[in-house]
Amino acid sequence: MNAKTAQVAVVKANTDYSDVEDAIRRGIKLIGGLENIIRAGQSVLLKPNLLEVRTGEQGATTDKRVVGTLVKMVKELGALPIVGDAAGIRFHGATERVLRQTGMREHCEALGAEVVSFDAVPPVETTIPEAKVLKSCHFASTVLDCDVLVSVPKIKTHILTRFTGAVKNLLGTLPGGQKTIAHLIGATPEGFAQVLVDIYTFLKPKLAVMDAVVGMGGTWRDSDRVEVGLIIVGWDGVAVDAVASHIVGFDPMKIPALHVAAERGLGEIDLNKIEILGEEIDNLSVKRLAPGKMQTRKPLASVRLPNIFEGLLFKLQGG
Repeated sequence: MNAKTAQVAVVKANTDYSDVEDAIRRGIKLIGGLENIIRAGQSVLLKPNLLEVRTGEQGATTDKRVVGTLVKMVKELGALPIVGDAAGIRFHGATERVLRQTGMREHCEALGAEVVSFDAVPPVETTIPEAKVLKSCHFASTVLDCDVLVSVPKIKTHILTRFTGAVKNLLGTLPGGQKTIAHLIGATPEGFAQVLVDIYTFLKPKLAVMDAVVGMGGTWRDSDRVEVGLIIVGWDGVAVDAVASHIVGFDPMKIPALHVAAERGLGEIDLNKIEILGEEIDNLSVKRLAPGKMQTRKPLASVRLPNIFEGLLFKLQGG
């Protein structure tokens, strides 16, 4: 019998988010409680997925009520909640627009959180000692200054990674145009997986709370929205992604970033070694997420970038 090396809680939630606070509190209680990782006076960064100006109920971004619940729970422990991200869309002020138009800023500030656009704080050049590809990058200073990092992803598919969750969510800790550069360096699913895991290796979030209430598959059209009806929680974000991807129809062993993360010893993806608390996942009646078609971009050597990026790319590749 295989020993269980990780715990993941799977809890049902209404697809209108009406009981999402109860679901999150139950899930976190099942794995032992926030007091295991948070102490009074600490700063706790809650990192949602704020891809673009679409709400959580539309399936593209982490819902404000999921993040707001975590803000409340952090404050209850006497800690300082911070909510931050850098949006996936790229133009001046894009992240601030997403924070405001999704209601994330107003909702979380009203609950007592500091809300930060990573594009509006100083970037800090950082070396990643254990990196395979992303040897050096610039993280938003807020990410490096926090005491505890919590990944709060949305359940979605992706054309390059198949599945996007707690691991890929940390790409948003890179402000400005660095996400574009990271995509260019990781031009293949395998290469991009290494980039994502390099980031995860350095940041090592303490908890993942996945908004799997409403998800997005396929090419993220409105018709690709799927009501999954779950909150998925665990200390091991890799295991959270493994369980979540399995629930919506994927083999975790075939998700490049999860396979690489497991190989590097960063988390568990073998479902036989994950203790699943709450729902019996094989008895769930959940619609599968339509996979996005895997794409391979042009190799980096064939991509001509503006001169301003060339020195940074040399560093990122270890030159």
